[in-house]
Amino acid sequence: MQTPLHKPWFRSVALCPIFLKVELGNPRQQCRFFGICNVQRIAPEDVAIFKPPNAKTALAVVKWNNVLSPWLFLHDGMTLVAKQRFFGADSFLVETDFVCQLRVGISFADTQVITIKAGCYPIEMSPDGVRVYF
Repeated sequence: MQTPLHKPWFRSVALCPIFLKVELGNPRQQCRFFGICNVQRIAPEDVAIFKPPNAKTALAVVKWNNVLSPWLFLHDGMTLVAKQRFFGADSFLVETDFVCQLRVGISFADTQVITIKAGCYPIEMSPDGVRVYF
């Protein structure tokens, strides 16, 4: 009997962090007000040089394991204005449903539709950033 080939790196690839450049705001209001307006995946090598271009942009990290983990908005990946405006309360407000296609694996075939419904989502402060439980 032949032993099946064991490839443990496939499981760890699925748990690799996914870095996201997140534009905060309401997509129905030209990205003004509150919510998630746009999400773009960025390469891990670009994280070290990431600087938010404005007070509505933040760097978030999630992990994929059949579902997305809570989104961790990194302190170093947003301005002080963004921290106070979007994460200064006990919850994160999403005024309008947000839907996007997100590549969750290393190939373009590993794409999932991500839906975040309108509502108030609990946040948790951590030493690295603010965790939002969508």
